[in-house]
Amino acid sequence: MPKKGIEEKSLQELLADVSIRIRLFRASLQSKQGSKIEGKPLTEHEMLLISLLGVLGGGSDRLNINDIHEIYQIISLTSLSNTIKTLHEKGYIEKKMPAGLRGYTIYLTEKGREKYGEVLRNNSIAFANIVEGFGLTEEHEPIMRHYFANLVTYFDTKVLRQLAPVLNNEEE
Repeated sequence: MPKKGIEEKSLQELLADVSIRIRLFRASLQSKQGSKIEGKPLTEHEMLLISLLGVLGGGSDRLNINDIHEIYQIISLTSLSNTIKTLHEKGYIEKKMPAGLRGYTIYLTEKGREKYGEVLRNNSIAFANIVEGFGLTEEHEPIMRHYFANLVTYFDTKVLRQLAPVLNNEEE
């Protein structure tokens, strides 16, 4: 599936991208503190992986750990493997070893797709709140797309790169 360039994405797609980066940031803080988000059955790392599988594969394409790690390299393979194991145990993802290939593929189960659906609904609510809160109209969309694209780029190039040592349990 060809990937859209950041400037080609819709405002809602950019909002989803920003949401993932914010969640990655929150997950990094959780890693550092070693705590779960209050009142939620899944950790931020787990929700992030479900979101990534949903976004990258539309919830159905099978990805392997290296596919995910290649996109978000700041998450250590160990942390990613542990999260995959936990989500598999909780029934949100399935792991299969394809014939003739090295490594297993990962995909969302029905339970995982339901959880991803919740994420999408929450993103839609957030998007509607932003539109309403800022009094946005269609004429504002190009400007907002530009700012969300800049925010995604900022997270990718500044914030998340600075967090790589924390996520990978290295010295700060």
